[in-house]
Amino acid sequence: MKRLITIFSLLAFFVIESRAQEFLAPYETFFSGQLAYVVTTEDEVIYGELRSAVTGPDRIKKLSMVDGYGKKHKFKASKIQRFAIQPSFFGKVEAVAENSSSLKELSKVNFNELVNREWLIYEQVLLPRRKKEKYALMQLLNPGFSGRIKVFHNANADETMPIRLGGIRVVGGEDRSYIVVKDNQQAIFVRKAGFVKDFGQLFGDSPDFIKKSTRRPKFKNFASHVEEYNSLSPENLN
Repeated sequence: MKRLITIFSLLAFFVIESRAQEFLAPYETFFSGQLAYVVTTEDEVIYGELRSAVTGPDRIKKLSMVDGYGKKHKFKASKIQRFAIQPSFFGKVEAVAENSSSLKELSKVNFNELVNREWLIYEQVLLPRRKKEKYALMQLLNPGFSGRIKVFHNANADETMPIRLGGIRVVGGEDRSYIVVKDNQQAIFVRKAGFVKDFGQLFGDSPDFIKKSTRRPKFKNFASHVEEYNSLSPENLN
């Protein structure tokens, strides 16, 4: 009984401390046969079913679809602006499990949105730290507030150290980095360890925005910073 009281007390604390804005909880997998659409770099929109995809740890390199007329289409990531697919039931079950590893995650994740999400959205990204241009499709985590800055899931990101209480993980498991694109340029890594530097790099063209951040910027508030920055009017930017 005492253990349950402790758990619910901690959960209530994390709910109070949760952020006003959050990135979408990512899906780690999707399944073929689901309804999907592609927007090509030539602005052609094709609806159909996904047949296959060549994927990496956190990205899509190639995919093939069959449209409503039975015609097969093959695409490389470099030829796609956006790919969206409806998550399957099993994909939703896995996503819930993946995002329930600690009490802190339980307090942060909007499971209603996660289960009822209609589309998983992937967009073309020029991958960071590459000598040659290399493109991939990556899962967009801020579709509701994506303007100049877009944030993508980094499946290879390190996670915070888990802390357990009575055998239950209280905190830990949160991503320590994202892949971020500003103004459709080459992506960069934004990491918790170097967030102060990354903060200046991303938001430095708005002096007023920087001045408002009187305290040392925190990685846990990254989503709120992105939302506020993307809502700025052009006259507030250099």
